[in-house]
Amino acid sequence: MDTTGPDADRRVSDADRAGVAGRLRRSYGAGYLSLETFSNRLELAVAAKTAGELRRVVDDLPLAEGIWERLRRTFARLVPPPTALPLSLPERIPGERFVIGRSDSCDLVLTDVTVSRQHAELSRTTVGWLLSDLGSTNGTRVNGWRVAQMRIRPGDRVELGAVRMRVTS
Repeated sequence: MDTTGPDADRRVSDADRAGVAGRLRRSYGAGYLSLETFSNRLELAVAAKTAGELRRVVDDLPLAEGIWERLRRTFARLVPPPTALPLSLPERIPGERFVIGRSDSCDLVLTDVTVSRQHAELSRTTVGWLLSDLGSTNGTRVNGWRVAQMRIRPGDRVELGAVRMRVTS
């Protein structure tokens, strides 16, 4: 990092100090700094009057955020996003129900560990299908919203834990 640029003599703001303190905290958390070095550098950051003095406090530290962000983007390109499983709602008479979960006793068994043993229940009513969460650990979401109970229609996205489904009919 350049400590002699055109803004090296610029007075630092509290926001500048907070940014450097955050970078010091992340570097300490990542193991780049000992507690004593972290404390000493934090004192230097508070005492810094110019941007050049403040930059020298973190000059030798790696840009951990940049590295992790680049890794995240790289892996996102390599691993395709999970596709939604089709969830076909059969035509049944009103009052029929079926349970979705990880247990073998469920009507629809999903083997993902983020799905509770008895995760949710689908019931046919006179106005359509009603999805009810059965007190699951990881929750039930419809179109991104966590729900306890909601009417679902074709095209809705349903998530039970990490399992994604799209209602097809």
